[in-house]
Amino acid sequence: MTFQTDQSFGALAGRLVGRGLIERVAGPGRAIRHRLTAKGEATLRTGYEVIDGVFESSFAPLTRRQREELYSLIGRVLTEGDPPQQVGL
Repeated sequence: MTFQTDQSFGALAGRLVGRGLIERVAGPGRAIRHRLTAKGEATLRTGYEVIDGVFESSFAPLTRRQREELYSLIGRVLTEGDPPQQVGL
């Protein structure tokens, strides 16, 4: 859903490994899996705190019911909609 190629995700994963945020571990067969390190988990928690504040201020004009309806509609689009199409630039 991020529109990244395998190659671009591999480059991103390499940078995350280099910063100590994830580690590569053996998976089944030749697969390699990625797992958050303690530093990665702490960074993720900090990111959640930041985005929670952004969401709170962004949707403050909506009532609780409106926010719940928006959440429901977005969930419906994500689960029932057609998969995103890549757009050539």
